[in-house]
Amino acid sequence: MIAKATEKVTNELDMEEAKFRSVYLPIVRNEVPRSMEVFDFAAADTITGVRETSQTAGQALYMLNNEFVVGQSQAVAKRIRNSASTLPLQVNLAFQVILARQPTSAEQKMSTKFLRSYAQQSDTDLDSFEAFCQSLFSTAEFRIVD
Repeated sequence: MIAKATEKVTNELDMEEAKFRSVYLPIVRNEVPRSMEVFDFAAADTITGVRETSQTAGQALYMLNNEFVVGQSQAVAKRIRNSASTLPLQVNLAFQVILARQPTSAEQKMSTKFLRSYAQQSDTDLDSFEAFCQSLFSTAEFRIVD
C-alpha cells in the first residue's frame, strides 16, 4: 500500500505486505519504515549526497529474526532446490542468486559441511537450505554495496 501524503501510515511501518521492489520508496517524513531505520536510512527532510556505511548488531538481528527475511529465505531455498539437482550445484546457485558470484572452493566446502550437519538436526533438507540462504542474506557482503 502506498500512503498518500495526508494519510498516517499506521501498523505498516515495516511494509511487509508491499507488492513492489524499489530503491525509491514512498516515505512520509515522520513515518520511516523501521527496517530502513535499522539500515541507516537518510533523513527524509534533508538532502544527503553521501551515505555513511555501518554494520551494527541491530542489522544482524534484523536479518536473523525478521519475518520478511525468513520468508524470502524460504522462497529462495525452494527456488534453488527446484532448479539444481545436486548439493554442489545448489550451493553454487545460491551464491549466484544471493551474492552474484561463485563460491570459492573453501566456501563450497564449508557450505556443504554446514548443510549436511544442519540436515541431520532438522526435520527436512529444505530447513537446512532455508537456514543456509538466510545466512547468505545475513552476510556483510549482501548488505553492503562496494
